[in-house]
This record gives sequence, C-alpha cells and structure tokens, in this order.
Amino acid sequence: MDNNLGGELPKSLGNCSTLSSAILKNNGFTGNVPRGLWTSPNLTTLILSGNGLTGNLPEELSPNLTRIEMNNNKFSGKIPSILSSWRNLVVFEASNNLLSGTIPTELTELPSLNVLLLDQNELSGNLPTAIVSWNRLNTLNLSHNQLVGPIPSKIGLLPVLRQLDLSENQLSGSIPLEIGQMNLNILNLSSNRLSGRIPDGLENAAYNYSFLNNPGLCASKSFMRLNVCNSQSGRSSKGSLANLALIVVLAFAAAIFILLAVVFTIRASRKKRDGFDSTPKLTSFQSLNFTESNVLSGLKEQM
Repeated sequence: MDNNLGGELPKSLGNCSTLSSAILKNNGFTGNVPRGLWTSPNLTTLILSGNGLTGNLPEELSPNLTRIEMNNNKFSGKIPSILSSWRNLVVFEASNNLLSGTIPTELTELPSLNVLLLDQNELSGNLPTAIVSWNRLNTLNLSHNQLVGPIPSKIGLLPVLRQLDLSENQLSGSIPLEIGQMNLNILNLSSNRLSGRIPDGLENAAYNYSFLNNPGLCASKSFMRLNVCNSQSGRSSKGSLANLALIVVLAFAAAIFILLAVVFTIRASRKKRDGFDSTPKLTSFQSLNFTESNVLSGLKEQM
C-alpha cells in the first residue's frame, strides 16, 4: 500500500487460498480485480482504495470477507441484487466511483453491516422503504448521488445509527419525525428539495448546517439559517380542509339567515296591510228632527 505500483493486478493473486488480507490502497493499479480475489476462501479484508480499478461489483464474495474498502476508483455498474454471500460484511466503503442504478432492498438485509459509504456515485431512484436488517448500522453516507423521493421513516428507527449523510441529492417531502428522535452525532440533509417544518428534536445548534439549501424547510424559531414557520405553514392539510369546511358552513348559514329575514319581512308587511283593510268603516246618517206629536198629527190628516 501507499506505493507507486501500477498496471493490472496479476490473476495469480486470486489463487492464493491462504490469503487473509489484501491491502493495495493508494497505488496506480488499473483494470479489473481478479475474480478469484473476491472469493478467496480465507480472505477477511480487501482494501483497494485510491487506484484506478474498474469493473462491476461481484455477486459472490468470500464467506469470511468482513471488510471491503474500494473508495476512489472507477468501479461501475449496478449494485448486485443477489447478496447472500455478502451477509458477513461489516464495512463496505465504495465512495467516489461510478456505481449506478438503484439501491436494492437486498442491501438492507446485511445483518452485520456497520458502515456503508456509497457517496459520490451515480446512484438514482428512491431509497429502499423496507429496511430489513440494518440493526447494527452506525454510519450511512449516500450523499452526492441522484436519489429522489422521500426519506423513509424507517431510517429513523435504526437503533445505533449515529452518522447520516443524504446531502446533495434530489430528495423531497418532509423530514420524518422519527429522525428527530435519533441521537445523531452527524446529520447532513443539505442541498435537497425537502420541505415543511423540521422535527423539534433537530432544532438545536448541533445541526446548524444540516439543512442548508432546502428552501422549503422552516423551523419554529429563528436559527440555523432557516425561515421561521408561519402559522399557515405550520398547519396540516387536514387543518386547512377543516377551516375551508367551516367557512363554507358559515357562508351557508348566513345565506339561510338572510333568506329567512327577507321572508319574515314580507310576511310582516302583508299582515300589516291586511290589518288596515279589516278595520270597520263608519257610515254617516242625516239626523231627523221630528216629535211624536208631529207623527200623530200627520196620521189624523190622512184619516
């Protein structure tokens, strides 16, 4: 390691059945890794970082291999979806390569994995939502890729995760509340497309630079270079719908009230008019001036 060796790795290196560690980092090696080296039966450690090695990741590894470091090379292709022989891996570092495609769910099935570095590659698609066996994972770095979609809430349930870096991707949606309940030493979600209010547990100075370049994010207090969430942005969509429903009900009630008021006014007006028409009318008569003697004298004259 740390020499000026170059050229391709000799194929005979893959025939060393008693080899337990291969540390070839920081040289000028190129070409593919001999297939037999990946599967050498007693190999426990393979460190290839800092070369110009190419080729795809193997589906089959030595059953005793616990540590692979292949940072800063030119490995390409997809991460294999058949990883049954990878189950004993504790450390897998493949930063700054040309790996592409999606992160397979099968990668989350490695029960002993403690460190996973896949930053600075060309990975795309959504993060796996079903995280099966990462109960020992301490460090996860998937930064500087082309990952999209939401951050799975199950990442926030990893029991011993202490370092999480998902920066420089195209992740969207809100930050899961579960991440706010973790005890993270390092958190970097900057330069994504995240939105909404950050969880309360992340509103402290330890994460002062964890959310930069996410214009849609806000905090309840003015700090961490984030906008302060206003009352409207703090409301959920359910609350907004409830407010809209309340406005509709009030408007309907007001319309009914106005209609009833008009009806009562019309009825009252009609009753008042009918009341004037039913008042008894007085008929004037001419008074007569005669007495009983006048009537009797008139009768005698006719007789």
